[in-house]
Amino acid sequence: MQLRALAASLLTSTFQLLAGLVVVAATTPPALLVLPPFACFYFELQRDYRSSATEAQRLQSLSRSPVLQQVKLYAQILRNFIFFFEFSQSSKFQSVSRFLSSLRA
Repeated sequence: MQLRALAASLLTSTFQLLAGLVVVAATTPPALLVLPPFACFYFELQRDYRSSATEAQRLQSLSRSPVLQQVKLYAQILRNFIFFFEFSQSSKFQSVSRFLSSLRA
């Protein structure tokens, strides 16, 4: 039922657009020369807006999902663990680096 209402809305909007173009063409034909650049600008603007709106909606749904919040928390804990592990190994890395540089000299 919802698909039928959506199709009816699409057809209604399409016919209203065509009727408006016919009225503009009948009353002021020079306006038809201005419509294509405006249409290109509108579609470019709509494409940019749609991509950013989709990304914002995705981020909003991610922030509301409790499962994904747990996954993000675990990922952050894992990143911190790796960082601290690498930090604790830095003295070992420095001694190996000094040893290798002494071999080159």
